[in-house]
Amino acid sequence: MKLSIIIPAYNIEKTIAYCLDSILSQPEVFEYEVVVVDDGSTDGTVALVEAIAGSIDCQPFSESDLAAKLPVSTRIFHEKGLPYERRTRSRIRFLRQPQNMGVSAARNCGIETACGEYIWFVDGDDFIALDALSSLFEILEREKMDILQFQFQTFWATPLDFSLPTALPNLRIWNLANFRHLKNAIKPDRMGYIWRTIVRKDVIGDIRFDTRYTHDEDGLFSVDIFLAAQTMGIVNTVLYGYVRRQDSAMGTNSLKKLSSFLGVNGEMIVSVEKSSRSDKEKALLTRRFQKRAHKRFFLMSSETKASSHEIWEKWFEIYPEIMLKPKYSPTWRRAISKILWRLHSPFVFMPIGEFYKIPTYFEKLFYLLMCSHSKRMEWISKKLQRKGSKAC
Repeated sequence: MKLSIIIPAYNIEKTIAYCLDSILSQPEVFEYEVVVVDDGSTDGTVALVEAIAGSIDCQPFSESDLAAKLPVSTRIFHEKGLPYERRTRSRIRFLRQPQNMGVSAARNCGIETACGEYIWFVDGDDFIALDALSSLFEILEREKMDILQFQFQTFWATPLDFSLPTALPNLRIWNLANFRHLKNAIKPDRMGYIWRTIVRKDVIGDIRFDTRYTHDEDGLFSVDIFLAAQTMGIVNTVLYGYVRRQDSAMGTNSLKKLSSFLGVNGEMIVSVEKSSRSDKEKALLTRRFQKRAHKRFFLMSSETKASSHEIWEKWFEIYPEIMLKPKYSPTWRRAISKILWRLHSPFVFMPIGEFYKIPTYFEKLFYLLMCSHSKRMEWISKKLQRKGSKAC
């Protein structure tokens, strides 16, 4: 069995070496390849990856420079000798796109050239845990499942090493032909975050990342592979380090991001309609995605800097189709949407957005009580002020 690790790279000169160091330092137990796809980088990413792969004479990087950028791998190379180092570095295949085409196009390029039975998408500013490949190969060899998901830990800065919390492996296997298991798979915490998922290449087949969208495209890809797969495993072990950066695509909020998300959500519904599920199951999944769009609209529109007119146009584009029953005429649907939008002032958007972010029902209830308490205290203070002014 062979695993293909696909890494899209665009101007990540500062982080790609750390990511590759976490991969090249894995024990040589199973066969794997690392497919790095450059997406038109304009910094030193190309030269650095080529030097690490050994495809050029380490220029402009000296041996000491590379040793500093790959501290863990270099130590292992010194222990195991030059043949091991050459064999390990040769696992890197470096592909270059002619121009910047986006992360989806880079991943699609990696899929086309991948030689492994399984595919793992890793981001170039993240890293994998120590012995992650050994743990994954052991499960995949034993269970032969279509999809395997694992846990991750979020960092706000690159950590000093690849150590992540460990736990006794607890593997659950779902039969996705069972609708209850499929519903569990198609949840916000499992959709997207494609780097926490390993997929059999046969399951991917003709499925590709949609290059029309710049945000949440991995969510659409996840839904497509969940609908195509038969079995899925979930292991509670933390095997991936997600380094969240403010300047990353995930760290931005804009009308473009909102539009992309809503477009992706519509494509998810199309994928469900094209699937072989029963009409009842399709209706339930469609309703789930409709509610997901409404919830995300509150979360994102309360944060975006777009004008109210732009938000209204986007609101009207999705709200009548998602939240209003088809029996209403177009005129009534537009009127109702307009009224509801006027009621949804920023004072309402922000509390609802915060409410959606709260994880448990108990905390949601506590949040509502605190909001009502603060409103009550504000009302009391205003009443006391009025009484005081009258007394004066």
